[in-house]
Amino acid sequence: MNKAFRERTVAKNYWALAYGLFTEEQGVVDHAVRVSRDRGAERKDAVTSWRRMAVVEPWCTLLELQPKTGRHHQIRKHLKHLRRPILGDVRYGKGRRNAFYAREFGLGRLALHAAQIEIPHPDGGTLIAQSALPSELAQAFVRIGFSEALIARLVGQEAN
Repeated sequence: MNKAFRERTVAKNYWALAYGLFTEEQGVVDHAVRVSRDRGAERKDAVTSWRRMAVVEPWCTLLELQPKTGRHHQIRKHLKHLRRPILGDVRYGKGRRNAFYAREFGLGRLALHAAQIEIPHPDGGTLIAQSALPSELAQAFVRIGFSEALIARLVGQEAN
């Protein structure tokens, strides 16, 4: 497995609820990120593909994201770079906004979920591990206004 991660042959799929509207259907963020919290720290290349899954106007977009590199907090940093932070993100988001979504919709955690990982098996084939959307996120997403049918699919089935 270490070899697969090192050679970037692992496919990772995440779901995130970003604050703000993504008007395009899909895109790529190619933006180097700092490898430590120091302002003068070295930056390393980082690439994340994204696809818009659903929008609740005017403020939320549910995204499917695939990091192509494996930098620490890469997805969180990339969405902050786009000025569309993940709701509930205490490090890269906005405290007042997070407090509002916690109070009004019960979103009391980071709205980021590791949905699927695909790892090439050394004997051939692919090992696929999937994780349904946790119930606390699903409930908050429905309260925010995402369709119950979409959220039920994310809770009960694999990523598309």
